[in-house]
Amino acid sequence: MNAISDFFNIVYSVSFIIQLFVMSFSFTLIFTNVEKKARSIIYFILRIAACFTIYTAYTFSFFMLAYYCKPLFYYNYFIAYFLSLVTCCLIFSKLDKRSNVILIATLFGMEVTVSQLEHSLMFFYDTNMASDLKAFISICLFSLIGAFAIIVKSNSISKISNITGNSIFLVVSVNSVFVTLVCIYIGITSYVFAASASSDIYFISTLSAFYVLEILVYFLIYLDLKQNQDNSNLRIEKKMLEADLQAMTLTKQSVKEIHDIKHDIKNQYLVMQTMLEQNKEKELEIYLRKAGADIANIPLAADYGNKDLNTIINIETLKAHSMNVTLSVIAKVPSILPFELNDLCSLICNLIDNAIEATKASGQLDIPITCIFNIKQDYFCTVIKNPVLKSLTRDDILSFKSSKKDSTSHGLGHSIVEKTAVKYNGYVEYEFDNGFFIAEAFLDMKHGGENHG
Repeated sequence: MNAISDFFNIVYSVSFIIQLFVMSFSFTLIFTNVEKKARSIIYFILRIAACFTIYTAYTFSFFMLAYYCKPLFYYNYFIAYFLSLVTCCLIFSKLDKRSNVILIATLFGMEVTVSQLEHSLMFFYDTNMASDLKAFISICLFSLIGAFAIIVKSNSISKISNITGNSIFLVVSVNSVFVTLVCIYIGITSYVFAASASSDIYFISTLSAFYVLEILVYFLIYLDLKQNQDNSNLRIEKKMLEADLQAMTLTKQSVKEIHDIKHDIKNQYLVMQTMLEQNKEKELEIYLRKAGADIANIPLAADYGNKDLNTIINIETLKAHSMNVTLSVIAKVPSILPFELNDLCSLICNLIDNAIEATKASGQLDIPITCIFNIKQDYFCTVIKNPVLKSLTRDDILSFKSSKKDSTSHGLGHSIVEKTAVKYNGYVEYEFDNGFFIAEAFLDMKHGGENHG
């Protein structure tokens, strides 16, 4: 009973409640979405209340444990903060895993730093400070976390689609080092129990420096990743523009071929009529076979039940035809797909373009590229199968060793495919089987790219 009364009489003060509220608000703002609608705002407030309850429950539980296990009393609040963040993240977060790790590490480091800074300043100025003044100082200090959350909301790392492992390692390492140093200092000086040690101006300065560095590390990583993404987007846009120009050229060529066919048909009709009048049946038979073979070599527009897919496949068919490559297409898809045309075009065109290049490089032009489009368990599935150069090994193929002169462009194609799959909560798989390279891309039909910043 003494432990419970101590918690609510000593620990659970106005300053501590402000601290937990700001932490709950900051988490909810960073990790969840809120719109300017009454229902969304109500849910936002309820999530803050739920996070506040979780923070309180963990803080109380570890205070009770520390009450009977004195060594734990040095770090019980830190453990409670960390477990509260992880629990709230598992329940409420709508972000991807990599963003979650970076944001949790940054927010945890900041919570430890600011809470310890507030505790230090309270003792530094006056242990008998008026409660109203304590509350004011707490609000000022913990508003630093709230301010960070507000800035991060519009500059969230979750908007970056290609977060690297090195970035995660750097953020986690920096914040872990800061928290560890604070814990070591507390453990060595018995800081929690010794009010005199709390007046250490050097410790306060160090905590202030930690806070600034935590912000700097986050935004330096964010800006670096954003710059890389912007550069990647520019390369993608350039590639898409080149594809559009190529498609326009092929379309003009196709229109010209249609006009030529129309002209030839008129001439052929006159020739066949003349042969019939002259009873040249054998010559007519040979002539018809040749004309039929010529027509068979002309790619015709196909209908696969989806207007966007028709456009993409017909353009790719013309492109393949210009390189003496054949596409064998099997499609069973709905008339409407929940994806942006630009994204659908990026994914399919890059997969087929790579397949055309690989088939041409292999010299096996008599083997068609197999293209399959269907729906599997709420996923739009794209399968592209093409022959590859026989001299390439399995490792060469799966590491995307290219025979193209512009290997950077080849790698960019795969990068575009993977980026599009991630945008729609999907994934890409590559396989090599008996001389064929197989690429499979899956896009979530229910997702619709909502997670993409």
